[in-house]
Amino acid sequence: MIVVVPNDRRMRIEVGYGLEPTLTDGMAGQIIQTVMTPRFKNGDYDGGIMDGARAVIDVLEGGELPDRAGGDRSTTRSNDGFFEGPDLSLRERILIGAFIFGIIGLFTVIGILTPTGGWFLYFFLIPFWAMFPIVVVGSGGAFICLVIYLIGFPVAKLFVRNSKWYKKAKKDIRKKGRASIGGFRFTSGGSGGSWSSGSSSFSGGGGSSGGGGASGSW
Repeated sequence: MIVVVPNDRRMRIEVGYGLEPTLTDGMAGQIIQTVMTPRFKNGDYDGGIMDGARAVIDVLEGGELPDRAGGDRSTTRSNDGFFEGPDLSLRERILIGAFIFGIIGLFTVIGILTPTGGWFLYFFLIPFWAMFPIVVVGSGGAFICLVIYLIGFPVAKLFVRNSKWYKKAKKDIRKKGRASIGGFRFTSGGSGGSWSSGSSSFSGGGGSSGGGGASGSW
């Protein structure tokens, strides 16, 4: 199934379960990049859809894909600059980025604020800061995020450790075994620590979608 959303300048070739071995995700992406995208950039939507459908049929009938457009793909990546990475619209990057950076950012703040177990979180979060940002800002942006994290966390930790509330929390943990900072409650146990906040929880149902495919934009 070929889906085109002209207003969002997005398209996708959706491949069902039974066709995945024949029309792989890579093949679908190549058809989008080399066959459909050049047509769409020139405003020829009908031609792009027709050529894309013809290329899909050729592959399903055992034919070969058109040659990869060497200059077109590299140009797209070089123009993306800092956002080199998965082909996402700005709105998608913002939404996914809010989710990813919201979660790892929260745990980073907790690691900086907590008097116990903070350095454990520092090392624990390194692979998350190294990999997750790639989805939003590409490999170059993820590398910058990782460097900022590796330097920024220790600096922030050293900065807050001299504050009065941090010293008080550390003293409370030693004497009482617990402390409260900004609505978070920290407790000590053995050689580590733990934290909690409120008593809220959430759950949701499940679902699945079939097949593979590829997406693109122009």
